[in-house]
Amino acid sequence: MAPFLYLARDWGLSAQVILVRFVSMLIASLAVPLVSLIGRIVLHDAKAALGCAALVAAMRRFALDVARVGNEWGLCSSALSYCGG
Repeated sequence: MAPFLYLARDWGLSAQVILVRFVSMLIASLAVPLVSLIGRIVLHDAKAALGCAALVAAMRRFALDVARVGNEWGLCSSALSYCGG
């Protein structure tokens, strides 16, 4: 998030928080397609992979945690999804 905050260094605090939340949501939105891709590779079944991706998309708490500003949660969740964790 540091590069984005550097670009927004002259903005107010509330604008910086909104920017960080938006970028975090964009990064975390990679979690659903990554789960689908990993599901296709591991399960060899497109329908099961779609079900796994739908399950991740339906997690209400996931969306709330990603929108929170702090500790690079969006990047961490995408990385964990890619790594299969």
